[in-house]
Amino acid sequence: MNINTPEYWNNQWSKRPQRIYPYYAKIAELCKGKKVLDFGCGRGDLLEMLGENAEGIDISSVGVGIARARGLNVVIGNKPEGQYDIIVATEVLEHLDDDKGMIERFFEHAPVIIYAVPNNCLGPEEEPEHQRKYTSAYIKSITPHLKRIFEIDGYFVVMASKEEMPLAPSVLAAIPNEGQICAEMGFVVARLANYRECETKIYMPQARPIDNNRNQIVKKFLEGTWDYLLMIDSDNPPKRNPLELVKLDKDVIACPTPQWNDEGGGYPLYFVAMDKVKEGYREHKEKRGLQEVDAIGAGCILIARRVLEKVKAPFMRIWNEEGIADLGLDFNFCEKAKEQGFKIWAHYDYPCSHYKTIDLLKVFNL
Repeated sequence: MNINTPEYWNNQWSKRPQRIYPYYAKIAELCKGKKVLDFGCGRGDLLEMLGENAEGIDISSVGVGIARARGLNVVIGNKPEGQYDIIVATEVLEHLDDDKGMIERFFEHAPVIIYAVPNNCLGPEEEPEHQRKYTSAYIKSITPHLKRIFEIDGYFVVMASKEEMPLAPSVLAAIPNEGQICAEMGFVVARLANYRECETKIYMPQARPIDNNRNQIVKKFLEGTWDYLLMIDSDNPPKRNPLELVKLDKDVIACPTPQWNDEGGGYPLYFVAMDKVKEGYREHKEKRGLQEVDAIGAGCILIARRVLEKVKAPFMRIWNEEGIADLGLDFNFCEKAKEQGFKIWAHYDYPCSHYKTIDLLKVFNL
């Protein structure tokens, strides 16, 4: 039995304090200058941030009374009326028996819908008010015209539109690690988070081994709506902001990473940006600007969604009969991508550092 009745919410709004969630600022930004209906506005905490063209509706007479006392334009009701540029519903759909039906009704009254729900938490077991948990997969199944799923402080903020919208490219920036990162990576994370040309989600998973971690990152990426996946290893801080490479819209592009080779072959130090030759791979010769190559290291790599939608199980080593790796997971990924018709690039104006523990005697003997 659904407990979300007007009487229940009258009681709740009579004692709940004002609450401003971090994702409110994002919704206010998306609604700027638009005629907006805040559906299920409660006491008007978000509505107050949506501007003078915003209206609210709620089933609770107590919530509506508080909102009106704040000077907000709010009515009592349980369904939208009239036409709007955007309908907003924050922490509403999880309370409804028919969330999909309500989204369809929203689209009868506005071309753009923005809603917020808890991110895979607070289901009926934890919160009796809620009818279900929300995952990215479930959101995709109930939301027509889906444009973007933002993840903000424990909430999904979902944007759907029947119209084309000028949205910044979205990036999942993952830093796979084993519980620690080099000090310089802290500055890299700050640069990523403050880069305004992209919508960027920082993600720092610690699954092991690394191929499992990378493939779990890809799984999370594909479950969302990001346009690009950026992976930066915890010991490979790029010297410039790799998000600047998004505008190039390459299939796969890397910030070249230096590598130490103590197995002979005449190249103790090299950049992991390679050309395929009869004997295997050799370092790409032209080390300036943007270069097409055959394989790159995954220390700092930017991958377009179109690639990961086609390349299955992308990061896997190739083992021989003796259990020895014949091909690393990054080169194997590049070969799979090229088989699908995608191109591999390295940009030498965007090199990475690579923090390693090495024997200085070996360096001395070069």
